[in-house]
Amino acid sequence: MKILAAARHPASAEVIAPLVQELRALNHDVLLVGVDNKTPETHHVGGSAAIFHKNTLLFNTLDDLGYDADPLCMPVTWAVDQINAFEPHLILVGASHDPTGLDLGVEDVLIAGAVKQNIGSVQVIDTFGTWFPRVKQIHPSMYTVGNNYEQKVLVARGVPEDRIFVVGQPSYDAYVDLTLSKQNLAIKEKFGLVGCRVLAFFSQGEPGNRQVLSWILNSLSEQDRLIIAPHPRDKENYSDLIKPIKNKIIPLHWENEELLDWVDVCLTRYSTMGMKAVLKGVPTVNILPDEDWKDIRNICGGFPLALAGGSVEVHSQKELDNQLKWIPEPDVEGVKKWFCIDGQATERLVDFILEGVVVK
Repeated sequence: MKILAAARHPASAEVIAPLVQELRALNHDVLLVGVDNKTPETHHVGGSAAIFHKNTLLFNTLDDLGYDADPLCMPVTWAVDQINAFEPHLILVGASHDPTGLDLGVEDVLIAGAVKQNIGSVQVIDTFGTWFPRVKQIHPSMYTVGNNYEQKVLVARGVPEDRIFVVGQPSYDAYVDLTLSKQNLAIKEKFGLVGCRVLAFFSQGEPGNRQVLSWILNSLSEQDRLIIAPHPRDKENYSDLIKPIKNKIIPLHWENEELLDWVDVCLTRYSTMGMKAVLKGVPTVNILPDEDWKDIRNICGGFPLALAGGSVEVHSQKELDNQLKWIPEPDVEGVKKWFCIDGQATERLVDFILEGVVVK
């Protein structure tokens, strides 16, 4: 089978990467398209290329395929040209966060091109708040989601329920048997942090991080030390916030995944790093100012990861102050059950594709 696959944002790439690896291992021909974030044009809109590099996947950038214009205003004709040139049996894309519904990125135009050329398409949703209705909505043949919470959100936002399949989330397959690493004490000794509680804050690629970081900094106790791990699209300078308590800030020397092997607490708004932290047994707090994921919390009855017993959610400085005094251990097995994390999501989705579940 020939498959044309693409992702724009890092989280989108994380769900597409294991599928491409599995399909290629089964000798299927996959043309993979990624978007970097190294140019002024892609600075705030790309990031998938870094994930594909990390997974040692062969892929093409938009430049490689002859496109060097606005990556958020791509013409459907470009997608049709790629489809005609490669002649895929299926389009496979992730979903990149766009609350405006206006972006026409590589994922959007490939779906539109698939419809225009009458071939099947699959959009893999990486987490609850990623997918938003488009101003000019064109649905793929099939959406896949990781759990029933995500299904509820998509239905509430206008996706036909019969196009949604709950298969689990491919990027979490590798976390099924993981627990908190024993590197904690060794790393603390190396960096003179014995006796300290080390917290990691994983920011978002959208506005709102300054308010949350301000709450965190105001809530740190004497023994607390903080590592700030910015999202790949978060290019904001926080030095003015940090300056008064620089002695409590640890410079970032680790990749995000490495941090989860030894930090004591994970703090984030709604990053998927929160889920990864929970799956590694790290106590986690989702810090959600009133407008953060408000519709999702209304649809689901709260923040899904907290509802499943994985994290705790707070919505104010006062709530964060109180919660940091004691953070419960995550119910890792309960979270796996709630979110269909069993190590077989990639296999299930690949089977769907190969067994012809996807229709035009």
